[in-house]
Amino acid sequence: MRLFLFLFLGLILGPSFLEIGFPKIANQAASICSHLFLLTAGMELSFKKMGQQLLPAAKLSIGAFVFPFLAGLIAAMVILRDTPLAGPETYIFVALALAISALPVAIQILKDLKLYHSDLGRLIIATATLCDILAWVFFALILPAESMKSWFATHLSLVFFFLGLALSDSPFPSEKFRERLELLNTWIFGPVFFISIGWKLNLWQNLDWSQVAVVFILASVSKYGGSYWTARQLGFSKQRSALIGLTLNSRGAVEIIISNLALQQGLISEKIFATLVILAIATSLIPGPASKLLKLRNE
Repeated sequence: MRLFLFLFLGLILGPSFLEIGFPKIANQAASICSHLFLLTAGMELSFKKMGQQLLPAAKLSIGAFVFPFLAGLIAAMVILRDTPLAGPETYIFVALALAISALPVAIQILKDLKLYHSDLGRLIIATATLCDILAWVFFALILPAESMKSWFATHLSLVFFFLGLALSDSPFPSEKFRERLELLNTWIFGPVFFISIGWKLNLWQNLDWSQVAVVFILASVSKYGGSYWTARQLGFSKQRSALIGLTLNSRGAVEIIISNLALQQGLISEKIFATLVILAIATSLIPGPASKLLKLRNE
């Protein structure tokens, strides 16, 4: 959530408000910070930490990932069919954007509810982790590349992410180094990266509220509904299934990061990017208060 404040700061500095030109000298710094931010993000995911929850998480991801992915794919083919960027890669990316879950948001919600170390909490974390990994794998496959050199250029950010993922369960680097890297990620890599994203975006010029409303409703209904239905099939109570649906419906910084990469590679327009930014923020702000109300109502 803190990263959204830096995104807002960038929006204020950029064409959305003050119209201060983005300094060209900062482009390289923002690029380096984005790579290191993704390296750290990859290191936070872990197959090992899923443990015994991997199989039930895979089952739950049918509702948490597959349902919103299919809903997003169908919607993209209808909404974007007459746009210049209409094509299979764009449709698939929009579907991925609806299927993502924000792991940091899920962790914070579970900690606030004192469920982080419970079996339910571990299942939700494992499912959110699996959804994110699936999204990054599919994204890597749809990025365009005409040669090995261009493949490396277009996939460089993903190389850093998957390098971090490979290191997540490794004894290297040391715990002390990881803590320092996380500190740098919190105060330098993340802020610089998100400020640069907001600074380059003309929100008002590219904001289509009708598109935002359609995408938000579709994303929330398919993600929450799919997660809730699958959880019920797995034997969870209505209350726990609702909590699973609310928590996994958040998309957070992960969606903004992957959408920014898609924008840079020409997979989506700035209009779609603006819609996905609003979706990421809105779906991250709602689950926390809603989950607390759900718990109070059922106590």
